[in-house]
Amino acid sequence: GACVCKGTGSCTAGATNTCACVGGQTGTQTCAATGTWGTCTCGSTSLACTPGDTKECPCVGGQKGVQTCAATGQAWEPCKCASGTPVVSTVTPEKGPINQNVNITILGENFAPKATVLVGSIVASNIRVRGATSISAVVPAAIQAGEYDIIVENPDGKRGTLKKGYTVEGGCGCTTVDGIPSHIPIEAFLMLGFALFLLKKRLA
Repeated sequence: GACVCKGTGSCTAGATNTCACVGGQTGTQTCAATGTWGTCTCGSTSLACTPGDTKECPCVGGQKGVQTCAATGQAWEPCKCASGTPVVSTVTPEKGPINQNVNITILGENFAPKATVLVGSIVASNIRVRGATSISAVVPAAIQAGEYDIIVENPDGKRGTLKKGYTVEGGCGCTTVDGIPSHIPIEAFLMLGFALFLLKKRLA
């Protein structure tokens, strides 16, 4: 540990005093034979948890909440309990390329531990509930191009949906919904017409 401050002025040799250490901890300093306070001796600075880590905690009614390790790593923050139906407010990023795994962050309310994230009807991977208001997940590379609803479903079956919250770019060059083309590009009609023309000419 490191000394933040120490007693000032004269003191009685051998006397002890409480002093502040880094991370909000307290240490002890001893008065030297010269009558002045010595250097602050701080205790162990080992962390109680890894900053940003989460764990389950009990809530009213047998439900489970989420605790997050404080930024100092010295203690767990108060338990945050989900209540009611999940609300999905934003997804970041809002779009990503086809054939690539994309990390997304979902912000909202009432996210419960072990909540599931769906991109359309496909379950996302590497889901991590960081708290009642934040979830990280990965959009699988196998998803087709198109616009997808982002759905958060709590273990109790309650769902929150952000309509067309994520877009997979690429593929056929047309707009799709859950991987199904909503219209056919004009080029496709031209190619089909040309093929029918060649077939008719061949059969004539």
